[in-house]
Formats: sequence, structure tokens, C-alpha cells
Amino acid sequence: MRIIEALCYRQLNQAGKSIQLFEKYFEAKESGKEPFGVGLYDYLHSGVTKYKAGYFEESRLDFEKQFIAYRELPDTYYYHALACLELNETVQAKLHLEKAKVLFLKGYRRVDPYTEVHDQVYFSDIEKKLKEISP
Repeated sequence: MRIIEALCYRQLNQAGKSIQLFEKYFEAKESGKEPFGVGLYDYLHSGVTKYKAGYFEESRLDFEKQFIAYRELPDTYYYHALACLELNETVQAKLHLEKAKVLFLKGYRRVDPYTEVHDQVYFSDIEKKLKEISP
């Protein structure tokens, strides 16, 4: 529920409050103060929140942690690429986008037949961004 609360604050354009909730959540989970580990997509959502708030380097740290939790998620590579672009790391961004494309084509993606999942990336998003940065 804390992740949903943080996402709600993000949607209300209160990124600072959202990031604060994410950090408090991760601190409790990583220190063992709360049972169970960090959720499968939690670092992705935190990273996207930081990215949207303009904290590009910090978002990349979350995406790196997300890679450890789930290496085959194209969404993480896509958002990591966006952060790289903001930091003028075009070569690294292109590598991440290419990886996202390959994984997406292999069938790795989050799918819910009833709703669009938070921070979902579509193949068209990946293709569009690749065309924008490729000469």
C-alpha cells in the first residue's frame, strides 16, 4: 500500500512527498524492520518518479537496483535510457533502448488484461525513442 500511496502523490504532482515515501519504504524493507522484501517493480516506480522529478542520476541508481530484481524487464531499460539521454549519454541510452526492444520482442513485459499497469512501456515508445536518437 505504501507504493500505491507514493504513486498517488506522484500523480498529484507532489514528487517530493512521493520520493520521501519511497525512501522510507525502502529503508524499512532493506533494514529488515518490515517483513518481506522489496516488491518486484518497486525500484522501477521509484526510479520513474525520480526521473519525472528531474533527479536523473538518482533515478539511474534505482534502475540499477531494479535490474537486480528483474533483469528482463524492458520498461527498466527504457526509462534508464531516458535518464541517460538527460545526462547526455546517448551511446548508453541507445544500448538500453536496443536491449528493451530485444526483450520486448522476446515477450518480456508486464501485462494485465484489465488495466494499464503503472509506468508501462509499449513497443511503439521504444521504437519512437530509437528513431529520435539514431542518425
